[in-house]
Amino acid sequence: QNKFVLCDFLGLDTDCIWAMTIDTTDQIGEHDIQANINREALRKLALVTDSGKIRELCRYYTDRYIISPNAEVEIFRTLQQAWAWVRSDPECA
Repeated sequence: QNKFVLCDFLGLDTDCIWAMTIDTTDQIGEHDIQANINREALRKLALVTDSGKIRELCRYYTDRYIISPNAEVEIFRTLQQAWAWVRSDPECA
């Protein structure tokens, strides 16, 4: 049971960022919805990026594909900020 998920999108090269699209995000989201996971257990989803485009795609993804009823979602610019937020929840620490 995953209580948290931390996704690190830092350090992506510009070609990778350029290649990320809404269609790619939809494919990932559809795959995630079909995944056999315990959605009740997820409490925190931390997304980390310093790219404006990836930030927009993360928002698009979370608006459409996060179906975990108890999950909080935040987007951070640094891993340190994301880990501090995750660890602030005793269930995830």
